[in-house]
Amino acid sequence: MVKIDDEKRKEILKGLVLSEEDTLKKFEELINKSRKLFAIDGKTNKIVFESINFQNPERITLFLIGKYFAKEIGLSQDYRFTTRQISDGLGIKITTLGSPLGKLVSSGYISQDGDKYTINHYKIQDILDSLILKYQEYEKKIKPGLLLGSSVKVSKNKNGKEKKTKTKKNKLSFPKIPIQAINVTVNPSGISDLAKDLEVSEGLVSQSFEFEDKEIHLLRKKHFDKESDENFHNSIIFLTGYYYHFDKREISGRMLLKYLSQANVSVGAHFKRDISRKERRTFILNKGSDYKITENGIKFGLKLLREMIR
Repeated sequence: MVKIDDEKRKEILKGLVLSEEDTLKKFEELINKSRKLFAIDGKTNKIVFESINFQNPERITLFLIGKYFAKEIGLSQDYRFTTRQISDGLGIKITTLGSPLGKLVSSGYISQDGDKYTINHYKIQDILDSLILKYQEYEKKIKPGLLLGSSVKVSKNKNGKEKKTKTKKNKLSFPKIPIQAINVTVNPSGISDLAKDLEVSEGLVSQSFEFEDKEIHLLRKKHFDKESDENFHNSIIFLTGYYYHFDKREISGRMLLKYLSQANVSVGAHFKRDISRKERRTFILNKGSDYKITENGIKFGLKLLREMIR
């Protein structure tokens, strides 16, 4: 067996570390993608959005990305901002920022240090790709032209007087980052294959799962505001680990509930309904009293685990 000295070992292990320098190496590519979504006014240093349809969480992430790049090119002194500064920069009431900021932090898109928020540099590419995809698809469904808030429809009543009614805008939720080309090992043999497909060390995997001969335990869960989302996403995470440990995609509902309950997941009376919603059948199937994770479900589980681990 070839012996590797300590210095060489450290150099090899550096390949696992996501650094800010890695993000900056892709600077030109990220700038080109960013330009499809926003620009930086060279005089005022304000972030100018290319779409008025962005939701508040999207505006916050793009604002922080813009300020991150502005700092790198010398247009800004800092890329860390308080809630007040974000409110002023976006023209959004400060009272409406608490909820989206909290969700963005818990989802791993931004970080909080004291009263200041920053974009997580390793999430920039995923965010940009996701929003470009979302709004390219969205623009295909609407007529070209300006959309300045809610449109007003003018009609006349029986007496000939004009009557104005506002039409509702389409609701656009903050998009999930699309599943990219993720490798899934066929006939996996345990934690080593899971670590390989996650591109992390086995030590990091063991922070989320405990593997025993005949059992697997989820050591931490992914938090969501809605019980339905918590049930679904943590089921996907557990079943992904279950697949890698036992090379099985199917588990009884009784066993799934047992392991999720041990991880303090809020399983309740509506668990089966939460898991079996139509849009979730791409990832997990309810087969009578059993549940089966699909290929896409495993890829989604790997994506969720990467977010948790990193």
